[in-house]
Amino acid sequence: GVSLLGVVTYAPYHAVNVWLGRTPSKQESVQVCRWGTSVVPLLCFLVVFGRFSRRWTDDVSLRQLGVLALGLGSTVFVYGMIFASHALLAACLFGAWMCSVVHRESPERWAPAFGVGLLVGAAVAIEYPGFIGAAIVGLHAIARSPRRVAFMAWSAFGAAIPIGIVMAVHAACFGGVFETAYSHLENPEFVEHVSGGFFGMERIQPDALSGSFIAASNGLFWFMPWTLVSVAALPWMLRKPSLRDEALVTTLILLGYAVFISMVHNWRGGWTAGPRYIVGLTPFLVASLVHAIDAAGRGAFGTCLRVLSFGLVSLGIFACGMSAVMFPHYPPGVTNPVFEIAVALASAGYAPWSALTAGWLDPVTARNVVFVALAIAPFVALTSDRVWDGVERTVAGVVVAALLFAGVAMGAKVETASDATLRAHQALVLEVWEPQASPAATLLRTGRLPHFAVHRDAHAASLRALGQWAARARQPETAAQLYRAAMDASR
Repeated sequence: GVSLLGVVTYAPYHAVNVWLGRTPSKQESVQVCRWGTSVVPLLCFLVVFGRFSRRWTDDVSLRQLGVLALGLGSTVFVYGMIFASHALLAACLFGAWMCSVVHRESPERWAPAFGVGLLVGAAVAIEYPGFIGAAIVGLHAIARSPRRVAFMAWSAFGAAIPIGIVMAVHAACFGGVFETAYSHLENPEFVEHVSGGFFGMERIQPDALSGSFIAASNGLFWFMPWTLVSVAALPWMLRKPSLRDEALVTTLILLGYAVFISMVHNWRGGWTAGPRYIVGLTPFLVASLVHAIDAAGRGAFGTCLRVLSFGLVSLGIFACGMSAVMFPHYPPGVTNPVFEIAVALASAGYAPWSALTAGWLDPVTARNVVFVALAIAPFVALTSDRVWDGVERTVAGVVVAALLFAGVAMGAKVETASDATLRAHQALVLEVWEPQASPAATLLRTGRLPHFAVHRDAHAASLRALGQWAARARQPETAAQLYRAAMDASR
């Protein structure tokens, strides 16, 4: 599905290039696909999400917190920056839920019912495991529809469009409408991952559960600590008649993806920043967070919960913001990648390309501008609370800053990978780093700055050692990449 959206985006861009007689770079082409299929659609989704949150509360600062948590403090930010399916899946699933709510309010209208089917079908077309969330949202919408027959007819019509298009692609590319790409993989690692069980699903793996929810390397609660409040609020929401439907759908999606991710062989999914297979759940958890804070009121407990949640969202903005801005592809084996990759590279003066570098700013200055914006965003939302007076706002801001500082300090102390392994991973990241010639990076490589862990010229031996580890772990593709990087580093 994302590839098809990429075609829609790329076709006019390609036509313009042909007309101008120019050949674009690969970087430019991927950038066009990223903006057309991820960045712009997700910005539109955030606007719709913010407007829909008016149904939950009249508290402006709380609605701002929800948008911040989803747009900057979650892995939707990370995966919304790249040409991938996961953030779009989240938009489709929650978009289908929003349409189902509108349908229950106005059952005589055909558009919401059509929208539920279209977005549920798009979720499956965009990402095959999206079937789990799509089935839960779709079946619940059918069960709660005031006009079930008409709803099912319009929904089926909507779902047939994206699913029919993808089936046509299956037939054209793989020889059958039910022949998926999983049956025609070229990467030997991925072939091995999906060879056993049902699409690689065989048995519950405790390591997959801890790695996807708790571990600093990839865990949901580590990259988005505010989800602890969201999950804790679900039992309470299930007891509230007005919130029961939303809590039930959120709980079922959470359990469904937890079972899926614990059973699939390739639960990590390669180079990732946060659990990629749970991103579709994120907007539902944001809704749970907003409901929990709103219901807590303005008493002592409610105020503490509100300030704590702003602090946890700030930590999410730190973890996901560092990942999205610096490098949203952490290699497996790095135990604390936010600090060992993103913070380490930023501290050494590395900076990526961005929209700001297209103007007058150098990459490092542009990166710092983005970091400052991310840092002040939660405080702007916090201090916009019109119920609090100036002193209360100041105290709340100090508490949130203290929570953020304490969380970052604790994260920096998490046990890290061994020195040689970490340096090899950092060197591997730098093999694909852009821009290669930033001033700080040049000084670092020529040895004019003190030695730092990402200094890569002397890491050929570490890369070869890591390549041997990958070969023993039966990851030939990764091993080959590491050996090639070792050869390049030794020249």
